[in-house]
Amino acid sequence: MRIMYPMIRLVLILVLALINAPAFAIETTTASEAVQPMVLQYKGFWGGIEAANITLSLEEDHQKYQSKFAFESKGLIKKILRLYSSAENSGTIKNDSPTTSEFTSTVSKRKKEKKYWWRLDPKTGVARVPDENNEDTEKTIPESMRQHIYDPLSVLLKARNLIREARIKNDWSVIKDKILPVYDGRRRYDISLQDIAEREDKVAGQMRKVIDITLSIVPVAGFKSRDADIWQNTKIHAFLSDDDRHIPLRIQASTPIAPAVIMLQSGL
Repeated sequence: MRIMYPMIRLVLILVLALINAPAFAIETTTASEAVQPMVLQYKGFWGGIEAANITLSLEEDHQKYQSKFAFESKGLIKKILRLYSSAENSGTIKNDSPTTSEFTSTVSKRKKEKKYWWRLDPKTGVARVPDENNEDTEKTIPESMRQHIYDPLSVLLKARNLIREARIKNDWSVIKDKILPVYDGRRRYDISLQDIAEREDKVAGQMRKVIDITLSIVPVAGFKSRDADIWQNTKIHAFLSDDDRHIPLRIQASTPIAPAVIMLQSGL
């Protein structure tokens, strides 16, 4: 049990960090046209057992974006942890680059709720947390580590821009070994994009072209040592649709306890 909750939190971060790729999805609209919200439904499995329902809604145009996320544990995980999480962000888009103005997340475990959030200081580019935020974050994570960062719901907007650039140049090395800094109001970690390839894979029982991204999460600050060890040694594969939207179709990670898989159910 001591190790189970860190693993579930890792799965949460995988979802938050990867599932937001569809933003900037529709490139044929004009700046004045608002894109209709996209709602994606996922199921999470841990060791082959259904563990969670996940919902993501995305709304964006060429100037601003907003995302909302909900995670609800199911089955055995619900009985043990009664885990629920939600998150949302809002920000602006300039030169195809996202800048989050505010990020908020809430985690409820066994009816105990914690809220984490930060707001961007537009003058310095530093993410500021309120005085009452978790465990003196600003004392444990220096200002330099909270500057020019992404939140867990916007990080792959940048990754998608890199995919776009790689396709234009016909050179996947544009993405390989890129490091994207992320701050969630409590922890600072890097997402390392280690490899990327186009291939065919079976998704929902059908063979289709996908973009397979291999990545890892590198703890930087704000982690307990036992959690950092788990995160550090986990490799993730994200299978994205091979179209302009790059919707995550399946996300899988081999963890020390059991494999975690997140699969798209509807919204494609």
